[in-house]
Amino acid sequence: MRAYSQQSRQRILAAIQRIVRAECQASGSSQDPDFQTLGSFPLTDNDPATTQRVATAFAAHFGDQAGELPRQTVSEDFSIIPDAVGIPYTYWSIGRTDREVYLTAEKQGRLQDLPSNHSPKFLPPLQPTLRTGTEALTAAALAWLARP
Repeated sequence: MRAYSQQSRQRILAAIQRIVRAECQASGSSQDPDFQTLGSFPLTDNDPATTQRVATAFAAHFGDQAGELPRQTVSEDFSIIPDAVGIPYTYWSIGRTDREVYLTAEKQGRLQDLPSNHSPKFLPPLQPTLRTGTEALTAAALAWLARP
């Protein structure tokens, strides 16, 4: 299960446990259910000021090729490290599909058919992906390191 906030996450977990307990009781189970978390990732919650600073740097460098990602509930371990040391962060993404392939899929309403991370068919084009990623890292770093 995935959520957009810690409050929603706790509400969902409580609802799951309540429903499972009620199902066990309704079915006459002789034991109470046992709940165990097998895997969990923290919420990735971008810091607004950090995000704005990086977005401004990306807009200056990439122009209209920089855009905002819609909110997502992907499972991501990225935030574990900055959360552990209390550092504000922002999580960004770069294009992952050949532009023409993407535009064709978008026009046909078939974006869901494009292979994504962890798919055996996921193979972003080496260029411009590598160049774009390098430029994005550099632009983000310079947002803090460049002289005003």
